[in-house]
Amino acid sequence: MSRRTVSGVIFCAEKKLSRLSNPKLEAEVLLSDVMGLSRAELRVRGDEMVSFVMRGRFFARVKKRFNGVPLAYIRGWKEWAGMKILVSRHVLIPRDETEYLLDKILEKESPGSVLDVGTGSGCITLGLAKYFPNSRFTALDFSLSALRVARKNFKKFGVKVRSLHSDLLSSVEHGAKYDLIVANLPYVPTIMDVSEEVKKEPCEAVFSGEDGLDTLRRFSQELTDKEIVFESLWLEFLPQQWPDIVDIFSAWRVEPVTDLGGDIYFARVSSE
Repeated sequence: MSRRTVSGVIFCAEKKLSRLSNPKLEAEVLLSDVMGLSRAELRVRGDEMVSFVMRGRFFARVKKRFNGVPLAYIRGWKEWAGMKILVSRHVLIPRDETEYLLDKILEKESPGSVLDVGTGSGCITLGLAKYFPNSRFTALDFSLSALRVARKNFKKFGVKVRSLHSDLLSSVEHGAKYDLIVANLPYVPTIMDVSEEVKKEPCEAVFSGEDGLDTLRRFSQELTDKEIVFESLWLEFLPQQWPDIVDIFSAWRVEPVTDLGGDIYFARVSSE
């Protein structure tokens, strides 16, 4: 087998990525991106030669993957909720569980105004905008680099969003009112061991104090101090944090929302 053919370069990459759970799939995905072909087309063209330039681009990506760089960062996008969301190393990669959170929000809410706190890539706002195109959206993030990514996504999908540089609610007017607030904020304890891939993501978007709840505590206090009015607020966290979530948001009604396995990963907070 020639190391210069489609099958050959995939074979070589598969050996380099052998420590991953599915090295052949990862190699095919990376080569399909470089060559602009589907994985099915790669298999049909297995004996075709891959140019020197394309081989160089491909194995540069393989090296990044070998070093633990998440696939989404290498590709520059993540498939999420039926959309290709642009991502960079400055934003958290959209999670499957957050897509499940989006589904649960869509089951219960029909907002006219939405505040997305810690928008990151902007994926939640984009997901909501698919179903509520006439809603008014405001997206906040303390990272200017993250906001640049979010704004690219908003422009890509043609969604009109008021995007603001904001440390939590610092840019929100006192007494502001929203039908829906989504705050997918960092909640991982700093003492928790995480995968090598997660370590490549922005730590400020992942970790928040020894118990993971520092940011959520501050957020709850700012809601009170700024007298923010909302019909519903949705949160994501770890199941073991549920008792603390109830305590942190005790000024409101807090309802648990479970994932498919029955664990409490989300909460709906309301004034009712």
